[in-house]
Amino acid sequence: WRALSNLGGTDKRTQYRLWDAVAECARTLARGLEDSTSREFGICRSVLLQCAAHESPVPDEQRDSDDSRMSWSMGPRNYASEGIPWLAVWKPDDRELIEAVRSLAADPVPSVRCFLADHLFRLVRHYATDCCEIATSISVRERNRHVLESLCHTLRWLADGHEQEACSILSRLRTIAEGPQTEDGHLRDRFAMLAVWLALEKRNAWAIGVTDLYLSQPGLYADALSSARAEAQSMITPDAFASDDSRATAAGAVEWVIRAVDAAAGELASLLRLPATEVAEEMQTRGKALYTIIDEVVARVYFSAGLGETQKNDEKVSHADRARFYASVRPLLDRVLDVSEGGNGVPLLAPTAHHFMEFL
Repeated sequence: WRALSNLGGTDKRTQYRLWDAVAECARTLARGLEDSTSREFGICRSVLLQCAAHESPVPDEQRDSDDSRMSWSMGPRNYASEGIPWLAVWKPDDRELIEAVRSLAADPVPSVRCFLADHLFRLVRHYATDCCEIATSISVRERNRHVLESLCHTLRWLADGHEQEACSILSRLRTIAEGPQTEDGHLRDRFAMLAVWLALEKRNAWAIGVTDLYLSQPGLYADALSSARAEAQSMITPDAFASDDSRATAAGAVEWVIRAVDAAAGELASLLRLPATEVAEEMQTRGKALYTIIDEVVARVYFSAGLGETQKNDEKVSHADRARFYASVRPLLDRVLDVSEGGNGVPLLAPTAHHFMEFL
């Protein structure tokens, strides 16, 4: 490592490759070094701090200015963005590490900022105030959707002990997250899932307001509602209903998903009543997203009960747990049947009906 600082006439390409190899090694070692007084920790710290100031990856104005895309590459600063937060987990009162994190959070290359935002939550243990400040600064200046998506990952962890700060940051992201999307829509999905988790797990008033808006305007927020439904239903499992700690949250999730089914079915019924000539392509896309909510409710219940073919070798769900689970989700299944009945209902497609019958 020390020799890399004195490579003399070695060409740039070779120097970069050598630095990449050392930086990757230090990043990997940083994940497992818990003793901040050890020689190995000190070496990793020195290497990663030097990597944080390295010239690679080199900024590219044309490539880096596209806020909807991300160009992934190696480079010592990329590895430092992952490794330094790991070191901060085990070393309190190290301002040099934190200043390096602040610098990387404002790096001109989006991939560096993306890795940093994804691992920023590791600062919470010893540097919670710094973590909140850095996350806030990212939310204020950042426009790259991939970086903001990674920031949502950090906010999930931050919200456990710093809920107000996390929601304040999320509120700044809302305009971008709910605005026009790229094809993948990952930022919108991550935002919606985080909002419903805060609403159900934390009973957060701001998050409840966001998710209530999704429910009240399913046509406008069809994709966000679909993602929020998926997150809510991840809380509805046999284990959740078997535990005193999670039973209330799981029951609340069942009630929320019932509301999502009602909202999706109502909007779908309105679309189905339109003459085919009036159904534009955008309406068809919206309709697919809305039907996915109903379809995946049934599929998720089926697989959560441990009935899938690929789950035969998994840990078995006991008869008692499955019976409790069925009793808990039956109102949800009844609602799916209710919205599909009658001439104005939403017909269940074959795969949905198949999973329904198999579960029963």
